[in-house]
Amino acid sequence: MLNEIRQCACGCGTKFEITNYRQKNKKYAFAGHSPNPNTKNKKNLNEMTFCQCGCGQQRTKYTKKGYLAKYIQGHYKPLTSKINSQIDCGCGCGTQIWKFDAEGRPRIYVNGHTKMKFNDPKEDYLEPIKKEYHKLYNASKTERGRNQKISLIEMFGGECQDCHIKYNKQNAVIFQFHHRDESEKKFALSQAYQNKSWDAILEEVKKCDLICGNCHSLRHGDIY
Repeated sequence: MLNEIRQCACGCGTKFEITNYRQKNKKYAFAGHSPNPNTKNKKNLNEMTFCQCGCGQQRTKYTKKGYLAKYIQGHYKPLTSKINSQIDCGCGCGTQIWKFDAEGRPRIYVNGHTKMKFNDPKEDYLEPIKKEYHKLYNASKTERGRNQKISLIEMFGGECQDCHIKYNKQNAVIFQFHHRDESEKKFALSQAYQNKSWDAILEEVKKCDLICGNCHSLRHGDIY
């Protein structure tokens, strides 16, 4: 019968529900609760045993599903001859971790706690790696910003609106964007290529004129 509540036949007291017709002959809550074919004895799920990692703590000999358990969860015996023990995480958070992982390799940090502050003399060897990473990252940002500026220059016709000097694919550095109305200005486009989205830049550039650096100085400076 569907939705029938039965009690595990091994005597553990676990109850389970029959949810489909294929389970109509089901007697045990889990496969591990059936009688052991070798001993013909039911497993005592409350039987205790010592954790085999050598920590001296005890746990139930079987899991809730009746499978044989050797270690407390998180405890294991490393493949090396070294005795596994708990140590403090190397980042200084105070979390206790096992000295060796499941493959017998030494551990230093909790996963995700790797130290990246480089203020510890022991971490000095990472400083060149950090500098090289930032060098590549900054170069990538600069290249992206230059490509965005070139795209905007070409969108505006590729020439200064005042003196009509043209963009020749080598002089993009001389071109600037002048806000026609300073009260509508949200941000300077010269600083926007690295920290603003492309949509935000396109929205802001609609308020500007494309001019060269000399003409931009004339618009903002005094004539003398």
